Amino acid sequence: MCLPLGCLKFSVQFQAWVILIVGVSSLIGTIVINVDQRQYLDYLDEFTNSKPSDGILIALYIFSSILILFGICGIVGGWKRIGTLLFCFNIGNFILAIAFLGLAILGFSLGQSAHWIDIFSDEQCLQSEYFTGSATLNNVYAEAEEVFCKTIYKNAPGCQCYYTGSMTESTSESVQFYSSSNSDLPIRIQQCQQYNDYKSDYDEEAEYLKSIEEQFSCSGWCFPSSIYIFSDVNAGTPKDHCYGAITGYAKDICVYIGAVAVSVCFIMILCITCVLCLCFHPTKKQEGNFYSRMAHYD
Repeated sequence: MCLPLGCLKFSVQFQAWVILIVGVSSLIGTIVINVDQRQYLDYLDEFTNSKPSDGILIALYIFSSILILFGICGIVGGWKRIGTLLFCFNIGNFILAIAFLGLAILGFSLGQSAHWIDIFSDEQCLQSEYFTGSATLNNVYAEAEEVFCKTIYKNAPGCQCYYTGSMTESTSESVQFYSSSNSDLPIRIQQCQQYNDYKSDYDEEAEYLKSIEEQFSCSGWCFPSSIYIFSDVNAGTPKDHCYGAITGYAKDICVYIGAVAVSVCFIMILCITCVLCLCFHPTKKQEGNFYSRMAHYD
């Protein structure tokens, strides 16, 4: 038993609107990433060999544009009963389904790949071939840890900090020179006078690490630190070292992309099923050529 022809046509039109909305949302999301995450993208380019940010953004823009184009073809084709646009839209459904299936496989493969895990393992932090700035960031942390909340720095007084957190065995090693009552004292390394000694060399890295600490609740690069150094030292206890937090986040994103792609691919397959039902509906038996069946308003 076949669904009514009108019901099938409605499902195809609904699909066109969904694709258009997804395309517009994807375009807006790409613009937001380009604006709000520009600092991270620039830093990713600076500290990796492959300079991936432009390629990622271009791919997202192209993908969004294709979705919008297919959505418009379906909507306008159905509204104006233009067979050519409907034919392009329905063929596009097959292409998108294959593309999302490939994206799902790629996402899950990267997220679960032993090769990926080996490349970005903690053991590779200082000698990563893909993240060339890793050693530099680790050095920035190492030098900052020698200054912040330490009594002595290069045979001179260190930077006394304002610290109100609990003193444990681990924090007592990191926090040696502090006051819990004088709130005018520094709460991050950038506020220390000694920071000016290497500010010109590491200022960009310091601002980046501040953002990373706040976003991922991490401290230390290759090795964990028990306190925040480039952000508010009183913000709590870091959960991980930043290299591990970022690479773990990247792997989770790959798995998330794979899961979303599987969901979209499933929806696309359902939509394609409706299109095929429409193409081979009993009322279409007299239309012998494939184009006439795909351009279902002709």
